[in-house]
Amino acid sequence: MGSASHQRMPRSAKAGHLVTKVTAVDADSGHNAWISYRLAEAADASLFSVNLHTGEVRTKRSVSEQDDSSQRLLIEIKDNGEPVQSTTVTVDVLIEDGFHEPVSDYRKKSAEVSKKSGKITLYLIISLASVSLLCLMTFFILLVKCARGSRGSSSCCIRRSESGYKNPNRNLQIQLNTDGPIKYVEVLGGDMMSQ
Repeated sequence: MGSASHQRMPRSAKAGHLVTKVTAVDADSGHNAWISYRLAEAADASLFSVNLHTGEVRTKRSVSEQDDSSQRLLIEIKDNGEPVQSTTVTVDVLIEDGFHEPVSDYRKKSAEVSKKSGKITLYLIISLASVSLLCLMTFFILLVKCARGSRGSSSCCIRRSESGYKNPNRNLQIQLNTDGPIKYVEVLGGDMMSQ
């Protein structure tokens, strides 16, 4: 026989209320390691159910005033091996009238998280707008600079002189290593400031 677990739940619990979750691990692997759960015994079998694959213990119906405040469940756990290995666990459930689950704490935390995520979203929008504006200003400045410098020529990227286009690469020398396959190319010269 396995261990015992003690759980509390409110008398106001509705159908489908999660009481607890039983978990088991099998040392086998593959198909043999599949675990199944079954409600073997219960003080009131009409009140609880156990999911065959997940081990979740839930209420089948709403808890009534006539239900005993102390419920004992015996859950059988089996593996899928040959021979079948099994064990049981006892879950004692105490149904309390004044017991309220701490749902309000979750609501407060989720409200705080939504406020924080709202601030982060605002910061991200401001950052995106700033970067976009900076890019547009840079593009506009380059466009104006190019338009001023290219009066009389067809493009701001190529300078034109009276004798034609200047070749900015006229002083470059390329050296290849000759010892085997080409691993690098060395470029020498090319004084761009003299133009």
